[in-house]
Amino acid sequence: MVDHTLKVFENDLEGLDQRIADLGRCAVDELDGALKALVHSDCAAARAVIESDAHADALTRQIQHEVLRITARWQPVASDLRKILASERIGANLERAADHAKNIAKRSLALDEPISEQQAVMLERLAAIARRQLKQVLEAWATKDVKLAQVVWLSDTEADGLHDDLFHHILADIREGRGPTINGVHLLFIAKSLERIGDHATNIAEEVRFMVAGITVSEPRPHA
Repeated sequence: MVDHTLKVFENDLEGLDQRIADLGRCAVDELDGALKALVHSDCAAARAVIESDAHADALTRQIQHEVLRITARWQPVASDLRKILASERIGANLERAADHAKNIAKRSLALDEPISEQQAVMLERLAAIARRQLKQVLEAWATKDVKLAQVVWLSDTEADGLHDDLFHHILADIREGRGPTINGVHLLFIAKSLERIGDHATNIAEEVRFMVAGITVSEPRPHA
């Protein structure tokens, strides 16, 4: 009877893990689609990202429901409780990352003309960092790898530095009249959304550390 009860509990945790993994893939896919829409002026890709965000929202609600159900049913303690608490916060950060990807897709539809080649290169570099951070932190979560989570946490300086460079470049384009001003405004928000996706990956890295080691991050985050 004890073995059966333990197996049911483990199945519940595995189901929760699967939903987080699904939400993580959804967030990465939305980021990829949003970048395609932006760089290639692909309206179909933008609309696909916007429509797929409903799936990310649904997965987030399922995670929240499962966290409440598992907590009420099993009243977990110690590492199991940390895992469940971290799962809800990880889900929330993945949902926000997906929201930022959706916002990028929406703004790509509002651009008056395609972005410049230099803007595309800088945006792709920042998006590549955000994508790497998401992929790495999801791997760190799946494998309980605190060292990899720390790599993601420290890499936020790279994202911040590139965002600052991109921000000043876009402002210079606006001041010097290179392209429609409204495009520049949209691109400033797009750059910030990419930077915020990296921030959410950093938040998840902190949750991995809490889940595995029971340690909350007390030191200030590194900045560029």
